[in-house]
Amino acid sequence: MKLHPIKARNLRLAEVGQFIVRYFTDIDSLGLDLKKDIDFYTVHIELKMRSNAYHDAMKQIKAMAETKELEMLDMQRDHMITTLRRAVSVFEYSNNKDEKNAYQIAMIIMRSYTDLESENYEAETFDIQKLLKEWSKPENEEIIEKLELLKHIGNLKNSAEAFDNLFNNRSTTTVRKVSYNTLALKKQMMDSYGKLVHYVTGMISVKSTDKDFYIQILDAINNGRKYFADILARRKGIARKDTADTTRKE
Repeated sequence: MKLHPIKARNLRLAEVGQFIVRYFTDIDSLGLDLKKDIDFYTVHIELKMRSNAYHDAMKQIKAMAETKELEMLDMQRDHMITTLRRAVSVFEYSNNKDEKNAYQIAMIIMRSYTDLESENYEAETFDIQKLLKEWSKPENEEIIEKLELLKHIGNLKNSAEAFDNLFNNRSTTTVRKVSYNTLALKKQMMDSYGKLVHYVTGMISVKSTDKDFYIQILDAINNGRKYFADILARRKGIARKDTADTTRKE
């Protein structure tokens, strides 16, 4: 029985983690007593520990990316608040009596939320919801129409919802003050995987009897290797097609 070929180095960072998780899932499904071979079991546990460390690093990367995206979305909703204020202020010196009256009422509403942009995330979210609720009152419909604020209020609502969606569904992982070298952790994890795989294939090769334990393990290993090798093959095929299409266009 041969080891299914795969160029694991071509897997993306997240896929490498999934590749190793697939190994553990397939091995666990066998229900074998892995301590039957203590040397194999030792490397198996080593791989588990390194896999956990790698996943911690990936979680940190995700949490940091979410933090960055939240900052951008917060800035965007801040800009929409500023835009709404400016849209109201355009009518400060209007000669139209109705517009002037509408402006004065609008300013009463907006002055209640002067420091919105400097508040913390939760407080700003709460106050934006209050502001939008205020503008949604029936008595303010005419003011919105006269000052042409509908688009600006809609933009604020959309940017606030985008922020809230990410904030409420963000990773619960706290970004710990630990600096992970993701590439180094990946190398260590894959070194352990390589050591384990070569041990299994070696035992099948040298043992004349009692191979079934190792054959079952290799079969489980090959399941994951074939699955991810197929992903790489499909990706390579798409890349080749795109290159061929580009060449034909040129």
